[in-house]
Amino acid sequence: MRCDRCLCEESCIIGVDWKGEVIGKTWATPDYCVVCMTCANVCPFGAVYAWRVH
Repeated sequence: MRCDRCLCEESCIIGVDWKGEVIGKTWATPDYCVVCMTCANVCPFGAVYAWRVH
């Protein structure tokens, strides 16, 4: 993981636990992601993008 502070997690409107549940996996599952794409817009490293959030 490159970030010390996870902007994706901080900006998530439904509180997806990026550090605990998503980082290191292939994608955020539809069980708890509403595909608002806020995380993709704030990630400074480009680690989050459309195919990873579905």
